[in-house]
Amino acid sequence: MMEFKITMKEMKDVVKKIEKSVMKKAALSILETVLVKQENGQLAFIASNTEEELHIYKNVLVTGNDSFCIALDNLKKIVKLKADVITITYDSEDKKILVSTGKKIVSFVSEWDITSFPLMYIKEPEETWFISRYTSFYEMMEKLSVYLEDADENYKAMTCYNFNIAKNRIVALDGHRMGVCNPSENIGKFNNDSELKEINLKRTFWIKLKNCIAKEVNGEQNTISMASAENKTYITGNDFMMIVRNVDVMYFNVDGMILNELDLMMVNVSTKELKESAEYNVTLYDKDHRKPMYMEFIGNYVMSYMKSQTEESFDRITLMENGVNDGFMIGFNPRFIKDLCNGIDTEFARMGFRNAKSPVMAYDGDFTYLVLPVNINECDVSERIDKLMKAA
Repeated sequence: MMEFKITMKEMKDVVKKIEKSVMKKAALSILETVLVKQENGQLAFIASNTEEELHIYKNVLVTGNDSFCIALDNLKKIVKLKADVITITYDSEDKKILVSTGKKIVSFVSEWDITSFPLMYIKEPEETWFISRYTSFYEMMEKLSVYLEDADENYKAMTCYNFNIAKNRIVALDGHRMGVCNPSENIGKFNNDSELKEINLKRTFWIKLKNCIAKEVNGEQNTISMASAENKTYITGNDFMMIVRNVDVMYFNVDGMILNELDLMMVNVSTKELKESAEYNVTLYDKDHRKPMYMEFIGNYVMSYMKSQTEESFDRITLMENGVNDGFMIGFNPRFIKDLCNGIDTEFARMGFRNAKSPVMAYDGDFTYLVLPVNINECDVSERIDKLMKAA
């Protein structure tokens, strides 16, 4: 027999945090369930897909030593009950889970043998190799996650987060663009004394972990810590632990891809104006025809131009400083420029160009971004931009 009381608020919090980690239509039905058990003196709700395992902890009084599996869909039914506090009882003999609100009782059958639940073997790591506050970690990972969204089939096996302890660097890239964070202490801190120098984690880990990163409450300094042991990484917070199998791949040659700022033509462009232009141009972008968003630098402005089969868009965007050759033109997928601007927090984006076929580099404090251009036909477009400039 196992019994515990839990507030509905806590139960809803469990479902919110764990639902992304429960597989849907899994080959093994037990992977569609949540394991409920006592762990380290707390009540643990555990979801696993054999590659990633999430533990959500609640400090509630539990009687009995049993544990059980319950389908996520049934947990979602429970949180719809009208009650501030619920009592959950599990009887291992009849394998029934009883949920009482005080006025209403519902029951579910637990059809799964808990010994079949694919729990990972937990080995206590000897050292932490990265630590960060909740809000800082969340903001950093959200900025980087954009750069894992559009991987080509040839790159999908390599589209992961690369944590390089030796170089104080976290990288995400999908083959078209790259996001790099060299975290200062206000974002997070690597353990430079760690024997581990580099780790790769699947991009899916953040999709599941982000729901666990709640806002700071009551002034608490909620902290994320990362540690590794036996080819698994342990990510822990104040009420959760995620275990992720490390990805054993040779990562991209990041050092060979990043261009030296001293070799680039630098410019400061209005982030707001460039973003507004890119947002509109995204509506004109046709994946079949792949017409790019052109950027031509003339005087103290960059001219943005985009053309669909039925429409043209022209914008004159303000430059604060311009070290780019007059008449220089380059083309991009407009969504990549929109995403780039979304990640930049300054009024003017600091960008560097080498030539029309080399990546653009963008710099924003602890972050560096790289976006590959697309091939363009300069002559016809330059003439059209001249006409539109005169009409503007």
